[in-house]
Amino acid sequence: YNYQKGNILEKAKDFLIMRAVGAKYKSIKKILFLEAFYMIIPSLLLSMGIGMIINSLVLFDRVYLPSLSLPIIIVGLLFIAFLAFNYISLFPILSKIKKFTIKDFDIW
Repeated sequence: YNYQKGNILEKAKDFLIMRAVGAKYKSIKKILFLEAFYMIIPSLLLSMGIGMIINSLVLFDRVYLPSLSLPIIIVGLLFIAFLAFNYISLFPILSKIKKFTIKDFDIW
């Protein structure tokens, strides 16, 4: 959310130009969703990989390791949860985009 919020302020002029040219609100929403989606995938894979490596190095002797299907299920559930939170976090950002006008920016 914070990444997207900061990015909105930088791209606000671009969104205004896109809307002036005829881009629909839905296409801007799709752009923001995909931008966050492409940030979620590497972070999820990296965090799960590092967590599994640390878990196997530090806790290998004390922990029973389940079959490989359990981590895959957990990654899938986390992925779905991240997608849901990504979609929910778009609502306050999109409400800001609707309120932007050309008067809000110094053109020159």
